[in-house]
Amino acid sequence: MSETTLKLTRGLCIAAFVAAVVPIAGQGPEPSISLTVIRDPPTVKAGSPTIWIEVALTNITKSVINVPQLEPAGVYIRLDVRDSTGEPVGKTRFYREVTGDRTGKDAPASADPGVFDTLGRAAPPGPLQPGASAKHPFNLAWLFDLTQPGKYAIQAQEADPVSGAIVKSKVFTLTVQR
Repeated sequence: MSETTLKLTRGLCIAAFVAAVVPIAGQGPEPSISLTVIRDPPTVKAGSPTIWIEVALTNITKSVINVPQLEPAGVYIRLDVRDSTGEPVGKTRFYREVTGDRTGKDAPASADPGVFDTLGRAAPPGPLQPGASAKHPFNLAWLFDLTQPGKYAIQAQEADPVSGAIVKSKVFTLTVQR
């Protein structure tokens, strides 16, 4: 075999190996869930002691999937809350204690949640039928500094219970008024 043929064969083998091993962007596993942030109305007063949202986790497959218990809620579903400049909003001491987040400085809370079972109203774990949703409530006033008027972008994210890939909701805009 000539040296040119050998180099060509070696190059084709390497290309075939790379194509088989390295996934092409966007070809990851299909998600088994979708996440939706729900709040009606999408406007609240600054300093409100309760700013409830729900995150609906929906089974988008054609088979039953198992979802984890969120005890306390917020440990599995993560909320990314950003101000109008795109900067992350400060997290309260309560948020840090519930999630184990020990980074950064505590932000003021507009309410004191008191006991730590306040986020424990999550849907029970177990099987979730195709098309069914489990709704998980969150009081944003206990978790994030939303004391200043403005627009806040909220996005939920959770590891897919089937593939392990991170699934994100669409961004929800919350308006905080004076």
